[in-house]
Amino acid sequence: MDINSLSYRIKYRADNKTYIATADKCEHFSLETAFENGVLTTTLHPKTAVSFLSFDIVTPYAFKDSDRIFVNGYQSWTDSLEYAPSEKMSELSRLTEFITTKTYVKNIGLPKSGDSLFWKYPRKSGIFYGWSYGYVRNGNNVDIFGTLNERYGYTVVTFNCRDNNVIISKDLEGVTYDKDSKLLEFTKVSGEYDTAFDEYFKKIGVKSRETKRRTGYTTWYNYYGNINEAVVNRDLNSIAAQSAHFDCFQIDDGYQKHIGDWLITDEKKFPSGMKVIAENI
Repeated sequence: MDINSLSYRIKYRADNKTYIATADKCEHFSLETAFENGVLTTTLHPKTAVSFLSFDIVTPYAFKDSDRIFVNGYQSWTDSLEYAPSEKMSELSRLTEFITTKTYVKNIGLPKSGDSLFWKYPRKSGIFYGWSYGYVRNGNNVDIFGTLNERYGYTVVTFNCRDNNVIISKDLEGVTYDKDSKLLEFTKVSGEYDTAFDEYFKKIGVKSRETKRRTGYTTWYNYYGNINEAVVNRDLNSIAAQSAHFDCFQIDDGYQKHIGDWLITDEKKFPSGMKVIAENI
């Protein structure tokens, strides 16, 4: 990233009015941006109380047809995968999106599983976004774009192959700033795949795995929440009869009375209680 090539797309509120800023200095604040040792740091210097509706920093990037773009999902209900520049992110259809925003559906939690309630999908091919980090891979070489710190708000990385740029967005909505505040610590790491990720992990303080890889069983991917005592005991007995080694047997969502009541067992589904199941395991 070249600090001199960065541009800004900022929407904010001050003095009960909404404004647009396209530079690092405006009437209500200034942004101090530094790029040292491969780390981009942005600090806000407000002249009055400001709150941001959107905060984007844009840097040019020349995509190639042979590139593969990886985006990191918000959590396990959102995709984490590589795309070709000509592809399009998968999403809920407009009809499904309309249905899931109805009150009776929202109450059962369907649209809350992913990020569709608070981040808009591009709806166009060649535009891909992910959370915290992502990369552009060509062969075994990568350019990793990633945050070093999410304490200032979630970071969204958008790869726009249509306009040949990368957009670094900070989710700052709902916070009012009236004093100097750091908003962003971000890096770009380039090189061979493993070497580049080793460097990125070193920058953010992620240590190598210290425990042995564990294998096991979980009810989730076979049944989701549709489990009961008979199903669990059946699968447990089947596994016990196998010669394969298992480190753990996990009962996932579906044992509890209601979502969120993790300490209250559904007595109809698990009449013997979870202590008995644990002893069986």
